[in-house]
This record gives sequence, C-alpha cells and structure tokens, in this order.
Amino acid sequence: MGGYSRSEESHLNMNMHKSGLGMLRCALRSSLLWKCDISIMKQVPLCYNIKSLASTQLGSDKNKALASKSIRYYSHSAPDAAKESTAATETTEVPQNEAEKNALLVYLAGCKSPTEVLDELNRYSIHVNQIGKIFFRMWECIEEMTSEQKQMEFKLMIEHPEFSALCERLMIEAGALKNHALGRTLYAAVNLGVSQDSRVVQTLLRVAQEHLNQFDLNSLSMLSLALHDMTSSNAQTLRESLRLLLLKDDNPETSNVKTLTRLMQWVGKDSPLQLKNQLASKVFSLSSEFTSADNFYIFSSMAKIDLNHTPLLDNCSKKLAENIHDYSFTQLLKVLRCCYQMKYRNYTLFSSISKHMALTIDMCTDQQVLKILQAFEKLIFRPVELLDVFAERIIQEPENLSVN
Repeated sequence: MGGYSRSEESHLNMNMHKSGLGMLRCALRSSLLWKCDISIMKQVPLCYNIKSLASTQLGSDKNKALASKSIRYYSHSAPDAAKESTAATETTEVPQNEAEKNALLVYLAGCKSPTEVLDELNRYSIHVNQIGKIFFRMWECIEEMTSEQKQMEFKLMIEHPEFSALCERLMIEAGALKNHALGRTLYAAVNLGVSQDSRVVQTLLRVAQEHLNQFDLNSLSMLSLALHDMTSSNAQTLRESLRLLLLKDDNPETSNVKTLTRLMQWVGKDSPLQLKNQLASKVFSLSSEFTSADNFYIFSSMAKIDLNHTPLLDNCSKKLAENIHDYSFTQLLKVLRCCYQMKYRNYTLFSSISKHMALTIDMCTDQQVLKILQAFEKLIFRPVELLDVFAERIIQEPENLSVN
C-alpha cells in the first residue's frame, strides 16, 4: 500500500477486520482450503453415473451394466470451465420477461417425469437461476416413483440430449448463480445421481467455496443440506469451512434457531462432540426466542445428533409442557421417542403428556394410546392418569381393543 511499512500495513489490515467475522472471512479467502489439482481435473470427465438413486435397486446383470454407464462431456477443460464460470458472474444478463418466467414455472408444475420436463425445454428462454428449479423438479418427479419406474426414468433422463445441454450450461454459468439457487441446484443434482466427482458438481462446489462469505442464512441452510451425504474431498473441505463460519460468527444475523436446528441435523451423530456441544450451546443462547415449533424441532434435532444437552432440553421441556395443547399426537409421540434415544428423562414433561392424553383420549384411537404407553414403558415412566382413563375405556368397550 503506497508508502506504508510492512508493520503499518499489517496494523491497517487488522483494523479493516476488527470483528471476528471479518477476520474469519479474510482467513477463509487466503487459506488453501480448496484441494483441487488442476492436472487431475483435466482427466476427470463430466460424468453422470447412475449411483445414489439406482444402486440399491439394481440387481440383474443388465441393470448393473446400466449402473456403470455414463455420459461424458469433453468440450471444456477444467481451467476453461473455471474462466467461463467466473466470466458468467461478471456479465449482466438481460432480465427475463415475466410472462416467459411464469410460463416456464407453469410448465414445470405440470410435468410428471424427468423426461417430460426435458422434452419441451427448448421452447423456453431459461435464466441461469432457473436451472436449479428444473433440476429440483426432475428430482421431485423421480422421488414420487416406484423403484422400477425410477430405473427406467433415470436411464431415459441421462440419455436425453436436453439433459446434456442443461448440465453443460450449468457448468459454464455456475458463477452467475445466486447463492440460494447454487445450493438448491447442487442438492438436486447430487440427489439425481450426478457423480460427485463430475466436473459440473466440482464446479458448483468450487463456486460455493468462493462465495461462501456472501451466503445468507437460508442459502447456508440449503448448502448444508446439499453437502449432508457428499463424500468427495472438496465437499468435506467446504463442509469444514461452513462449520467454521457458523461457529465463529458472532453477528446477530446468524443467530437463527430454525437454521441452527437444521445444521444440527446436518452435522450428524458422528460429528465431534465439541462441535455438537457448540451448536447446542449456541441454540440455548437463543432460548428466549423459542416458538412452540422450535421446542419440538430442537428435540428432533438433538436426537439426530445423539446429544443429551440437559440445559437446552430442560428449557424446551418446560416450554413444551406449558403449551402442550399446541402439539399433535404425532409430535408428542416423537418427543417421547427422542427422549428415549437421548436417554433423557423429565418428570414434568412426561406428566404433562400423560395428563394431556388422558384429557383428550376421546379424540385418540386405542392404537394411538397404546403407542404412547409403549413409549412411556421404554422410558420407565408410569403415566397414572392415562392408564386410569384407558383402563376405564377398555372395561366399558373391551371388544374395541385390538392389538396388532
């Protein structure tokens, strides 16, 4: 910087990043987090393997052969793709006509299969941020199918010329994607079975790494969902960067209960205990803002990471017991099962559920009551109020009780 000495430059840079968030972002930009060897990338084709969706269903030799089939694109080397992706970010596209945009959305909503989505795409002018919606709609269609239908539709999808063009355009213009669209597109592509080692997925991961500091809470949540089951080294690197960003950022904007509970589910039970405790403590610091829905989802999230964080669970138990009428039978049963999974016991919570079920037993079937009783039995809790009322019902109408 001009006539500044090295020590003065260092001091000035530190002032520019007074907040912990600023320093973290500076570190993320300068760190060699991206483990991607260009010489390797040149050898990696843009390859779409039948992997996640079909691997569990393919049994015959013919289907196994199908599972190893791939589509390759060699029109762009990795460096060229990176340049074009960056160039796409710097260009300003002409805003799409609103009527055309709505027409595409209406068309997608009416499609019932991936091939139906692809068949008429060439009739529409597609903005780069709508590519994610196209991928997502194809994934939604496949999710609703039987195993046999999935295999057939997936084969037709990867052989469709529009799918090839769509993937190639996505790779070239990834840098122009908005952050939420980037996470959404990555999530849909991976769930459709696009190989994690393909150039298009690696390009999406690289762009996400570059733009990570500009992601808002919703975008971070979608990105974390996309990364959940990914195993490639670059996905692991991005996952660690995201964890660092969330745990070190003291900005109130990142203090969002809904996002944090999603992230707790994302990190999973195999994550380091320190990380799980840090997330739980951060959620606990927001306890004054909990809604009825938050109290339920925290139980579910804590069970998914297999963590008994007693202060947080005690707080949620108290709020849940005070607002017991806000919860459905299914939610209350889920809470009890989560308690068993986490080896967590709270007499006030259990008693409240027992009394509530006793008061509303006329709205419950015998099978529902039995499920609650079985959950209490596993927790070694005797729900006196519920047992008394249920016993009276059985005595009066014994023929209605049928245990499956």
